[in-house]
Amino acid sequence: MRVSIRNLSPVVADTVKVAFDTAYIGRFSSVRFDPATKTAYTVDLTDIQPSESRLVSVELWGQDYGNHRGTIVARHGSDSAIVHLRTLVFP
Repeated sequence: MRVSIRNLSPVVADTVKVAFDTAYIGRFSSVRFDPATKTAYTVDLTDIQPSESRLVSVELWGQDYGNHRGTIVARHGSDSAIVHLRTLVFP
């Protein structure tokens, strides 16, 4: 999975926290984040310049078969954006 974060403002975004739903991530095994998380399933992106994009990559191995739902929340200051996820893992 790849999540792109873009700074649309005219000023530097000092820290953007990208948090992945714990219940969603827990349905997978061998989870790997790039860049690495500092707290549970949360990546901090720092000093994002105006118009700059950053990428968060997550490698997930299906552990439990079926439909899995969750969210990703990106926060900067008092602003946030939410993305709803749905993944189907086949047997």
